[in-house]
Amino acid sequence: SCKYAFNSAAWAPTVADWTLVGQCIQSSECRRISEFYFKDDAKLCLSARLLLRYALCKCLGVKWYDLKLSRTEKGKPILDPVVHNVHKIYFNASHQGDYAAVVAHNEHNVGIDIMDVREKHGDNDTFFKLMDRQFTLHEWKSIRKPTNADDQMKTFYRHWCLKESYVKALGAGITYDLQSLSFSVSSPLSKTLVNDTRLYVKENLQPNWVFEESMLDENHCVTVARDDETANHERLASFKILSFEDCKLQSKLLMTINNNKTDYPEHRKKRKLIY
Repeated sequence: SCKYAFNSAAWAPTVADWTLVGQCIQSSECRRISEFYFKDDAKLCLSARLLLRYALCKCLGVKWYDLKLSRTEKGKPILDPVVHNVHKIYFNASHQGDYAAVVAHNEHNVGIDIMDVREKHGDNDTFFKLMDRQFTLHEWKSIRKPTNADDQMKTFYRHWCLKESYVKALGAGITYDLQSLSFSVSSPLSKTLVNDTRLYVKENLQPNWVFEESMLDENHCVTVARDDETANHERLASFKILSFEDCKLQSKLLMTINNNKTDYPEHRKKRKLIY
């Protein structure tokens, strides 16, 4: 198994860096990235694609230019079944705020979600009413328990990460009924991994699912969902934070496979994410 994260906000790519990375990922991913209007969004997505290839090459022991990815009908990235029919690995990626993050496991299905807990959506009561159907009464009690508005939002994002990580592990789409899931949290979040949160689906405990939660830094919470059939709930390693140079040393040009071109989005401005 492996868990990697990349601080996209700390990366200030030059035009040459941007062009290089665009030549190190598949054409299909370049097209996706070119659809982003805002520079920070494009950079974050590009970071996630680079990080994902890095993680899979490390975990599978394959060469950069031999790795080929495709997607399911619902958009979940998978290994190309034609090229990699001998490999078995479960993996997932997420990017939000300042970070991209990836998890991979050779035995258990996994999903990951990351959230920037600094994101604001106006008055909490108004925002929570808009999101009412996404959580159970038990979860709303937990979310509203802190008296401080910022702490309430942090708890909201924690629960959102839990739900998204599970749905992504299943490979389900955005139409999944999130209110059918109810999470019971125990330990507070910190940079140290906790894995004692429990999941109930339609009020039935799911003992085989493990949720590893932590803070990448003081502003970003991350959750890894894992379908652990043995239910031993062992902890995986903490996230290893990579730099652009780390990824650059591992990456190779894919020019023999495609003719990627990613324009440096210098005209794009930073935006605030809205859900």
